[in-house]
Amino acid sequence: MVSPLAEVIRLLSTPLAILNRRALLSQSPGDCAQRIHPSLPIQDVTLLADPTDYAHKSASLNLGSLGISIGMGSPFRFQVDDHAVVSLLLSCGGQGQLATGGQSFAIDPECPALYLPGEAFIYQINQPHGLVITTQVERLAAQALLLAEQAGVDGLDLSLLQRPLAIGPTRVALRHLLGLIPKTLSLLDLSVGAQGLAPGQTPGLGGDGGLESGQDEAIASLICRQIAGLVYPQLLEGARR
Repeated sequence: MVSPLAEVIRLLSTPLAILNRRALLSQSPGDCAQRIHPSLPIQDVTLLADPTDYAHKSASLNLGSLGISIGMGSPFRFQVDDHAVVSLLLSCGGQGQLATGGQSFAIDPECPALYLPGEAFIYQINQPHGLVITTQVERLAAQALLLAEQAGVDGLDLSLLQRPLAIGPTRVALRHLLGLIPKTLSLLDLSVGAQGLAPGQTPGLGGDGGLESGQDEAIASLICRQIAGLVYPQLLEGARR
């Protein structure tokens, strides 16, 4: 017989790809819905596994207008209504299927990233462990135009930022950025004080911490530029020539 705490034990022994010291552990689906990403209107969370052994570990923070969340746990499905931000979903080894606007996308290690405009979607996560990054489309467009200027490209098609886009390591620039984004976000771990889990304390795994003034905005701008590079990888390749 499987212990009802098997998922809790697994999550306590498995670190998140980033922000593990900030992570909170919960056995409530309602808590999971609130912590997947504060900027997204999440609804209709449905468990896809034994509810007596459900657990979810996640961490979220804001860097100015950039929202960052990471989570892992038991399989579940949720729906997101139309929203005012664009998103990048990035697998850290997890797998899922997302449906939006009549299209379906798989997110897994073979095709680990999905860029989404602010349209409603349904996401079924079979092996949860991934990142959600959100920002305003205007900020992303500004970074894309900056890349285009550096690459000497005129007439950038900004309508691409209004369409979903599955992103895999099919080009050198994409492969580089898919690995670089988690490494950049790992800088946030340096700002978090280490604090272990107290005996019997299931909710928390982390401490508080903050970046020095200006560092958060610098990291946010860098991440936005990296996401713009995922949408327009030809700009990065052009800049190298």
